Amino acid sequence: MRLRRWHSLSGRRPPRLVMIVADYVPAVGGTTTQARLHAREFARRGWDVTILTRRITWRHSRDLVDGLAVRRVGSPGRGRLVKVPLLIALWWWLLVRRRQITAVSVIMEADFALCAEGAGLARATTLTWVTDGDVSRFLSGRRGRIRYPLLQRCTHVALTQRMQAELQEHGVSPVHVIAVPVDTARFYSPTDAERAKARHTLNIGSEPVMTFVGHLQERKGVGQLLAAVKKLRDAGRVLTVLLVGGPVAAGDAQYVAKLKEFVQSSGLTGSVRFIGPQQDVVPYLFAADLFCLASQREGMPNVLLEAMACGVPCVAPQSAGGDALLSSGAGCIPASNAPDHLAAAIDSLLSHEAVRESLAGTALDRVMKDHSIQAIVDDYERIIGVQRSSSDGVQAIDGEERTPTSAASGA
Repeated sequence: MRLRRWHSLSGRRPPRLVMIVADYVPAVGGTTTQARLHAREFARRGWDVTILTRRITWRHSRDLVDGLAVRRVGSPGRGRLVKVPLLIALWWWLLVRRRQITAVSVIMEADFALCAEGAGLARATTLTWVTDGDVSRFLSGRRGRIRYPLLQRCTHVALTQRMQAELQEHGVSPVHVIAVPVDTARFYSPTDAERAKARHTLNIGSEPVMTFVGHLQERKGVGQLLAAVKKLRDAGRVLTVLLVGGPVAAGDAQYVAKLKEFVQSSGLTGSVRFIGPQQDVVPYLFAADLFCLASQREGMPNVLLEAMACGVPCVAPQSAGGDALLSSGAGCIPASNAPDHLAAAIDSLLSHEAVRESLAGTALDRVMKDHSIQAIVDDYERIIGVQRSSSDGVQAIDGEERTPTSAASGA
């Protein structure tokens, strides 16, 4: 990646990073969490960080979050009709400021990287792919053939080796693999008193609790999870389920209505709680005996890592990121997200406390070892082409590209 020469020494302007993400605070979700952690750590290291995202309302165009500038552009709302104005607004914002920008980091939305390309910032842009299958959808067909050569000039990051392989299958190389960070100051294994307080606040008795955190949309497999809960209830298993999250896109509301209808018709009303979106999900993790993610597609889900960091035993099939995060005794990986497989895994863990404790301990160790925000931003800085010294802060080297300590391909 070729960057302008700059230094963060006294009297020189700091390097400027523009992070582009579809949704930002007050929105909730994995990409929002990932972008926020990255932005705060880059700012702590001396970068001038601006978050560029979609507009919430016509009046809401700029604000500060964590002391960092947030610029909201385009038209409010979602869908194809508002995406085109959003892309034009992103392109124009980058174009008029391109000489002031050192690096661009795009999370999830590859179309946003095309805006950076159009603004002349392709070689300064890192595109992080976050969900399995996104590459195939974005780079397939006639539109994919147009997008592919434009995106080749960006630097590509995948969260997992499986996503890296998917990019390579479409001719994208090199691809760096960098994990998702976890805020371990916020997500940690609670004391007995903290756990008891969380359960009391949420009006939970002594029954086992299983928590799900995520958008309530079909891709997240919530329907399969509820079908598994019904099987457990029919077999005599007592369990309270906390569904933390809500609909996002227009079609999601109909999906949530179907979920609630299923809960009512199946006699699960007393067992399943629709909590809704929450800015702070920590109490729901502290109160949990088990966490289950049954998604049809994921990359490296933040919520699974956050549950692991809180010492909650986790269940997730390969499709939900279980293979990337829960292998080697860090959690339970059912054969699929089919209700029978989920129910068997959940029942087995609830029946064996010692197994739950062992899985939780291994998972917590893995989070602390592999998912610190400091190490992950180190890797991103190496990709950007940054040299760091203890006395001078950070500086970029013209034309020099470095490989992160995490896995990289294409060599």
